[in-house]
Amino acid sequence: KESSLWRKEGHLPHEPKKITWSTDVEELAQYQVRNSDIDLNQHVNNTKYAQWVLDSIPIELLKAGADLQSYEVNFLAEAKSGDVIAVQKLKEEKPEGNGTLIQFQGVKLSNGKPIFTAQLKITRP
Repeated sequence: KESSLWRKEGHLPHEPKKITWSTDVEELAQYQVRNSDIDLNQHVNNTKYAQWVLDSIPIELLKAGADLQSYEVNFLAEAKSGDVIAVQKLKEEKPEGNGTLIQFQGVKLSNGKPIFTAQLKITRP
């Protein structure tokens, strides 16, 4: 019997996948969680992860006219005010269809705990 606890209407047809954690990365930037990053539950608002990733992308890639085709994120742990998060990029990019997959991840520097993984699909001119 199907549970009636979950709403079915209005859901996206996309099934998110698990984005794996990696150690073959380069650090792009560090962000200290500020008061304006926090939601009502005293955690970093989910939109901040996307902003940190996009702010970490080298400007040369953006100036070259790369187009963002898709963005997926896995939230792995909480980040709170005062935490410092390192945004890392996997060294290896993967071709997919007409684009390229670039994977990012965030780690809390105080304890090395993974905070999020994210994957962008871009097309280059």
